[in-house]
Amino acid sequence: MRKERTGFILLQVQLVLFLLLLLPCVVLDHFQSLVRSGSLVLSDLRLYRAARYSLSLVKSELSDQSVQVFLYGDPERADASMTVQCHRSDEHTMVSFYVRRGTLYRGIRKFGKDIGIVPNSDTDVLVKNWKLRKLSDKEVEVALTLEDRVCGRRRTFREVLASLNGTVVQVS
Repeated sequence: MRKERTGFILLQVQLVLFLLLLLPCVVLDHFQSLVRSGSLVLSDLRLYRAARYSLSLVKSELSDQSVQVFLYGDPERADASMTVQCHRSDEHTMVSFYVRRGTLYRGIRKFGKDIGIVPNSDTDVLVKNWKLRKLSDKEVEVALTLEDRVCGRRRTFREVLASLNGTVVQVS
């Protein structure tokens, strides 16, 4: 004897179609979250690369090559108006680090010659804050706040730098 199974095939087809429509929605959602997290990772990489590069130049001048380091500006202000001036051991070269319009600059001046100015930060990264605080006659704390221009992500990097050959002077 044959049993009548009416509507069973239709129910199976509808269930399969529902699952086939649900699958792309789930995949699309995961793909969008992957793209979002990928852009955040790229932003973090840009910020860390810019901070590492900028702080390494400051560290090189301050730690290895300077006999006197002058810190100009108020470390308690909420802007990026501080300046570092490093007098090298050859007594004829002065190196300054300062921030203007969101870019960290290094100015190198040999006495008796014109100053050479070099931008030291990435164009995709904006310097929001640049603070230097004297900890002792040999140590300076540097706080560098960077913002990614592409997605607006912001990070603060802190490092304590020691002057190996000279002294640190805070000038207000």
